[in-house]
Amino acid sequence: SFAKLFPTLIAGSFYPQFSTLPKPKLKKEDVRELISSMRYYNSGEGFLNDLDQELDKEALRLIKCPTLILHSAHDASVSVDHPQHAKANIHQADMRMIANTWGHLLWVSTEAEPMIAEVIHFMEHKDQ
Repeated sequence: SFAKLFPTLIAGSFYPQFSTLPKPKLKKEDVRELISSMRYYNSGEGFLNDLDQELDKEALRLIKCPTLILHSAHDASVSVDHPQHAKANIHQADMRMIANTWGHLLWVSTEAEPMIAEVIHFMEHKDQ
């Protein structure tokens, strides 16, 4: 309800949780995209439970398919240790660090377009 009434305020208050960069002047389209996507992120078990997930080395080593790991250099939510751990333990892992403004929210803003293109390319060529 608050997100519908005060989208820029809500987006601005969430920004420091997602990015280590200083908060920029938020673009209306970025705010709209963030607010519209927020309604889909709810396990029903609590926000912290959604974030508190960890796989051990043995589980990661069972992954045998090509794997693309994307992580923001400015992620304020997930330490770079997590994707590095995954890359070190998944046999066919390829990791990309992205220097985007929104940090953890890789898909927000037009900055996401090259990353999305890379994901599509990976999916189209994963068997080669």
